[in-house]
Amino acid sequence: MRSLLLIALLVASPSVAGAFTSLDIARRVLIAFSAIYIDSAQRKVMALAAQEYWADFDTKLPRLSPDELKWVEGELDTGETFRLSRIMGTKEYHLWALAEVVDNCKVVVSRVIKTQNDPARASSEMFEWLKVANCYHQSNGEIFKLLNGAGIHQETPWEAGYGLDNMILGQILNVVVPSAMADTMGWTLSNN
Repeated sequence: MRSLLLIALLVASPSVAGAFTSLDIARRVLIAFSAIYIDSAQRKVMALAAQEYWADFDTKLPRLSPDELKWVEGELDTGETFRLSRIMGTKEYHLWALAEVVDNCKVVVSRVIKTQNDPARASSEMFEWLKVANCYHQSNGEIFKLLNGAGIHQETPWEAGYGLDNMILGQILNVVVPSAMADTMGWTLSNN
């Protein structure tokens, strides 16, 4: 077997994974770097690991009080450039934005799991994985900006998995989604 690429949960943003979530959880999924196909059972393991990852992240993320949440959402709803600019520089905004990311990723991962557990919905698994890909698209360092803005300190970018962002996104787009599509269509994937 060629060298294995350690994928930090495959479905979770590696920027977030090392920065804020247990690396033990992030190390649970190994994918052969040369893989072109992974079967349904492997995709289920990945989805369950991702579910655990986002739940772990959620338990560590400070949440805004109801009053703070109301204030942030009120400021964002004004449409006034000055107020929007001002709110986006606050710790409260960064915590709100992180919560939005985490909550969204928990929802999209749960949808993957639902498709995997319901034969009638199996054909939509690939589409749900594409939504999960957004959880990994952090190539501009947005997660680090949000963590820093919220006052949450993390490890160095490489230790946090940031250097793996594009590789993980590539694995989702180039292996996981095509594998789900191949299963749906009855295709066989090969190196050719």
